[in-house]
Amino acid sequence: MKKEIGLCAIALATSVLALPMTAQEQTTEKSVELGEVTVKATPIIRKADRDLYVPSEDTKKRSADGLDLLNNMQIPTLTVNTVMNTISRAGESVEVRINGRKTDINQVKTLAPASIVRVEYHENPGLRYGSAAAVLDFIVKNPNSGGSLRTNVAQSLGNGFGNQYVNLKLNNGRSQFEANYYGHMRLDMPIYRENEELYMLPDGSTFSRVESAIGGNHHTYGASGYLAYNYLNPDKTNFYASVYYSRNTSNLMSYDGILTMSDGSLELKIHDATRTPNTTPSLNLYLDQKIGRGQTLVFDVNAGWYLGHSIRDYSETQIDDGVEVVDIDTRINDRNFAITAEGNYIKEWNKSKLSIGTGYTGKWNRSEYTHLDGLMSRQREDRMFLFGEYIQRFGLLNLSAGVTGEYTNTRIVDSDNKVENFLLRPRVTASYRLSDVSQLRLIFNTYSGTPSLSQMASIAQDIDGLQMQVGNANLKPYNNYRLTLQYNYNSKRVAGQLSTFYYRTPDAIMDYRYWNEEGKIVTSYANQSGFSSWGVQLAPRVTIVPGWVTLSGTLRFHRDYTRGMGYRHCLSSIDGSGQLQVTHYGMTLTAQYHKGSKSLWGEALSEGETVSIVGLGYRWKGFSFDAGIMIPFGRYSQGTETLSRYADVKRTMRTKAVEQMPFISVSYNVDWGRKSRQTSKLIDSDAGVQQSTSAGK
Repeated sequence: MKKEIGLCAIALATSVLALPMTAQEQTTEKSVELGEVTVKATPIIRKADRDLYVPSEDTKKRSADGLDLLNNMQIPTLTVNTVMNTISRAGESVEVRINGRKTDINQVKTLAPASIVRVEYHENPGLRYGSAAAVLDFIVKNPNSGGSLRTNVAQSLGNGFGNQYVNLKLNNGRSQFEANYYGHMRLDMPIYRENEELYMLPDGSTFSRVESAIGGNHHTYGASGYLAYNYLNPDKTNFYASVYYSRNTSNLMSYDGILTMSDGSLELKIHDATRTPNTTPSLNLYLDQKIGRGQTLVFDVNAGWYLGHSIRDYSETQIDDGVEVVDIDTRINDRNFAITAEGNYIKEWNKSKLSIGTGYTGKWNRSEYTHLDGLMSRQREDRMFLFGEYIQRFGLLNLSAGVTGEYTNTRIVDSDNKVENFLLRPRVTASYRLSDVSQLRLIFNTYSGTPSLSQMASIAQDIDGLQMQVGNANLKPYNNYRLTLQYNYNSKRVAGQLSTFYYRTPDAIMDYRYWNEEGKIVTSYANQSGFSSWGVQLAPRVTIVPGWVTLSGTLRFHRDYTRGMGYRHCLSSIDGSGQLQVTHYGMTLTAQYHKGSKSLWGEALSEGETVSIVGLGYRWKGFSFDAGIMIPFGRYSQGTETLSRYADVKRTMRTKAVEQMPFISVSYNVDWGRKSRQTSKLIDSDAGVQQSTSAGK
């Protein structure tokens, strides 16, 4: 622990000493008058708790939708993939919102670029954002007349990889009506899996198993849609209601391989297939009411259902005589429901702001294990929280402090098991303007982690002939602590961020393994000694030729440590991304490379996707045409490794379906009407309905 703190201190000191002390935050926009044209020269506005990125009119014109606009803005530290429809930061997923309302990337793609006023990037979100690692909030205009129709079809030219959506918005005075359909398909995509397994028996002897791939298949089709209504009375009332429905047909992941053992046993043929068909309806109601003198009341209610199945078929069959030596058939039916209600009071003064909030979340999970004669697992969770946060500006210095108190009561109904827990989550931030173009920011924040439904399920599940998984009903929520020092710089040609960070997660829920009396390796979970990590990250953006050529990227080094029941592991990793964008005469050429990040948690080491894309886009009136190739060089893979002394397992998943994959994307967008008005949703509650996961490789 002393070494970790020392390394963190050295990294923090080094970053501070390396900072150019001639810089400063930019908090107001500057304008330059050119005849009848006003050119806004400030793309970034630094705040104490977030960064505001204002897209230029040129960027809006060469963007097809909200996600494409975000990619063209090239915000430092973010990696945007418009083919896979993903947004990430150093391997972490990013929460997206529209006018403060939590949403998904599918809805971001329906946004008209011209309607986006700014993008607010919360790199270290405040208390009201819960446990989100990072938040992107798209602030958009809400027209009071006319409407819009947006359509898109993206399709691979060589296989069944594709996405499509249709979105309609109609405006009438203070009301807006919206209908949306989104579909995605991955039809008969070939995938392969390779395994190397080394086991240590209780007597100290070892033997290995090697799985060589002979085939595999990924097949799914999903469709979702929603109806929404928004009533906006500027500076007084904002009401939003939506009904959402999603259906995924199968989400099949199937692998076939040949298993060879070091002890000379007969070769086995392996078949491993999982499916998770599900239906997820939800309802959201939101009210934002101004009550005068800088005061606002906000209420948000979200209810969601998960109706689905987790199905796994696993078999090991002797090749010479066809005898099936292992047959695992798992069937779990979920009927889960969750509801969240939250209320906030916000008071704003000239140089300060106070936020107070409270809320309740209830979860009712019902899992039926039909393969175990209908064995039932019922879980109930009640969570209540109260938070307060205050922000004050002192000239060039901004300070904020707050704390959340969170009570959780989790019960396993069938075993009458109850776990109660109370956590305090403080947050303190300080930011200081060094000059007109730079800012220094220090953040200490905490966020909570909670056990998943599968981690708490005490019903044993077989993984293969040697391994099994069993949950722990006594798991407790835990706190994550993070200290971050950032230096932000933004000039006419160069922008970016240099940061260093330190994580500490005592009592983290992590995996561990042991041999049971039946001669199987059991994977289970417990609140253990924890996880820690420190690292340094550089995220520059350079305008090589103004208006034409821009280069951006992220480079990160981090070192992770885990300490649990009978093990200690560490990992050093370098990852990053880079993007070159060339724009001229309405055409945009993009070359993007993203190296998957490695991460360590418990005894599991995982390596993300390494993806490269080259694409060319053209915008003409309401049409957008894009074509390109995905992973023009190299191979696609995802990897995991178990570092247990009992089971050292290295697993790699590959697919040729997305290697050298040509694709096209065609969009048609039409907008009518005028007179826009801006609306924002200040808080959002997420029901967080859960699902079970069948144990597997």
